[in-house]
Amino acid sequence: MSGDEGEPEYKGTITATHAGSREVDGVELTVVKLSFDCESDHSFEPDMDEMGDGGGEGVELGSREVQIAEVIDGEGEFLFDPAKGFIAKIELELSVERTKTELVTLEIEGMGELEIEQTEVDGGTMAVAVDSSIE
Repeated sequence: MSGDEGEPEYKGTITATHAGSREVDGVELTVVKLSFDCESDHSFEPDMDEMGDGGGEGVELGSREVQIAEVIDGEGEFLFDPAKGFIAKIELELSVERTKTELVTLEIEGMGELEIEQTEVDGGTMAVAVDSSIE
């Protein structure tokens, strides 16, 4: 893929398991437990025009590639209201780790080729809670 990051393709497992029922505010709701174990690994070549002149006189851009790997793990549940036919509540806690590696090749006059590799790792925990107010 060239020119933009595109969309990653996630692989792994999202499991939904019926876990009985629970009464909330006098309403009997179906409980569905969720677990996530997903990852993606993709790369792309950004548009070289975005890098400008490449660093000045005597420096020529060779190639540029970006690799991104993501891992998403977590669990949660949703509560389904069978009488109304909608999800009444969702609660998730997800752990996300993202690694981005950028490879750049430069041709420097009088020195030859220079390869630069830069890696960034970030991540954290994300909690999501949604209560439906559909009447």
